[in-house]
Amino acid sequence: MTIKAQESEQNFTRMLRDAPIGMCMHRDDGHCVYVNDVCLELLDMTKAQFYKASEVGLAWRDAVHDEDWEMVNRIWRSAIEKGIAVSAEFRVKAQRPQGEVRWLEISAQQRLDREGNLEHLYVWLRDISSGKQLAEQKLQDALETKRRSEIFIDMYESDMSKVAVPSANF
Repeated sequence: MTIKAQESEQNFTRMLRDAPIGMCMHRDDGHCVYVNDVCLELLDMTKAQFYKASEVGLAWRDAVHDEDWEMVNRIWRSAIEKGIAVSAEFRVKAQRPQGEVRWLEISAQQRLDREGNLEHLYVWLRDISSGKQLAEQKLQDALETKRRSEIFIDMYESDMSKVAVPSANF
């Protein structure tokens, strides 16, 4: 390998390692062959836990919130078996500070060999918790505004029913 090729490979490796997004690469059988530190941090797993879990199935199975597991598993199987790109949102079991739920967005893209068979599955994870929390807060604010509006309307209607309306004698 030439020096230029080695430098290029080193730069690419550093880029994968230092990227601000979780990344991992899986073989067609689902076994993980690469994971970066951000991915491990997002899943709240050590590298040893991740690779050990990878030996028996989906490496990050234990990190996925129980209520989201079926959906994640279905999407994962579609990506591997049908060779389609997928994207989904799910929660992880690990709680953030102050008990907040961590939401992740997963995107997966296939790399096919020359015969069109799945060679690797590239997976990217991104923390979308702040966006989810903002959306939840906006929903709560809207519901509170609606509740207060309904109270105001009820009070206004109640007050109006007590007002004596003079009858018109023509």
